[in-house]
Amino acid sequence: MNNISHSIVSEENKDKLGSESFRAYDIDEVSNNICLEISKRLPRRLDAYKHSPDDFVKDNILIPGLGNIEVTISQGIFNYIFKIQSNDFYLWNCRQTGKDWNKFIRDVANPSEINIKPLDLEIKLYNDDSGIFVKKDGFTFTNSAVRYAGRGYKGDSYRDDLHWMYKDCVGDYDTKLEPIFDKLGFLDKESKDPRERFKSFIFYSQIIKNPHKLTEFLDMAGIPHQLSWNTIKNSAIDWMKNEFLEKILRTPINQDQKITLPEKTPYLEKFGKLYAWADASKIKKFREVNCDCSKLKGFDKNAITQSRGLFLSRYSFIYCGQGIVDESKDRKEYLEIPGMTLCQIGLSEDDKILVQIHPNSSDNIFVIDNKPYEDYTENAFKTNFILSKKQFEESEALRAKTLIPLTEYDGSYKKPVFLIARPVTFDEVTKIFDNFVEQRF
Repeated sequence: MNNISHSIVSEENKDKLGSESFRAYDIDEVSNNICLEISKRLPRRLDAYKHSPDDFVKDNILIPGLGNIEVTISQGIFNYIFKIQSNDFYLWNCRQTGKDWNKFIRDVANPSEINIKPLDLEIKLYNDDSGIFVKKDGFTFTNSAVRYAGRGYKGDSYRDDLHWMYKDCVGDYDTKLEPIFDKLGFLDKESKDPRERFKSFIFYSQIIKNPHKLTEFLDMAGIPHQLSWNTIKNSAIDWMKNEFLEKILRTPINQDQKITLPEKTPYLEKFGKLYAWADASKIKKFREVNCDCSKLKGFDKNAITQSRGLFLSRYSFIYCGQGIVDESKDRKEYLEIPGMTLCQIGLSEDDKILVQIHPNSSDNIFVIDNKPYEDYTENAFKTNFILSKKQFEESEALRAKTLIPLTEYDGSYKKPVFLIARPVTFDEVTKIFDNFVEQRF
């Protein structure tokens, strides 16, 4: 089967596109067609949204007959629809399409999970041979040999027959079967540990491993002996085509769709240059092309990437400081970045080089004040050798709560730390400091 994908890749990165083997399903085509048609009706093209710190951006479209559809877009080398959520339909793309970039980044715009509420149907698909998983009318079925009893032949994940998936813990099995489990003596209602409530091992040994008793149990529980993947797949494809895609196609394409990125927010020059630690191997590659940014493509353009999080925040950041670099000192003491040590960015001392940064925009740049954290920990260490879990969380929360966008910062923080929630590209680096060579450009 040919690889199908609605992903968009920039022109400069197309020369490194390649292909690889992948697991394809018939349902991929209609899924990608849905994503493609939705993408044509969004306010912006998939690659024309302002970059989000977590590489995902959300938008909404209104389709007559379907209502509001929330669309989550994944940003990167491959820009594609990550999730679609409507009242009756859910699609999650996280499976390989057979395309890759530089044998490093894979396009994963094929469906991993599909939920069709009117059919009471959930489908889960995988890149490998883990199996097909279908939840129909509240019961889960699979052709994965290791997930249901009495099966064990090679190539199970390609079989059409799907069997009831035996679940071995009370938090996962179908709770509506509890009366039957109780009647057959497989439920310990007095157990204080929910994980031990269902006598899974006894059920497995007495029922699942006995084909005759398993048939009796399935009949008693009203569970089909097996389902056909082809039947399930075809019913899902028919619904997706006739009840979802068809209504999207009847909605006009957005002729005014923006196809270029929005303008960047200018950097506030009053904050001056910033300083951060970069990976020496990236600096080496940059010098190999004579510090010519135009010769870099894809991820090679990034001088520094986010490497450290912040308490209560889902983003990762590049921690930056301000001040005067004192090159007379040891390299690791060139400049202090409050609240950060070199080991916290995952590099040894010899792997780091300090760089001067002049951001090309204020987008995704934030500021925190490290002073509340320092005051709290200084006071705590007067009576404690180490911080308790509660003290650690309280100290980190004090710092995290000061997080504000650079555009809102008034310069009043006592120990400001500038956090960049996006990669810093080499065209933003204005000076490199190291022990051997000072490269200016």
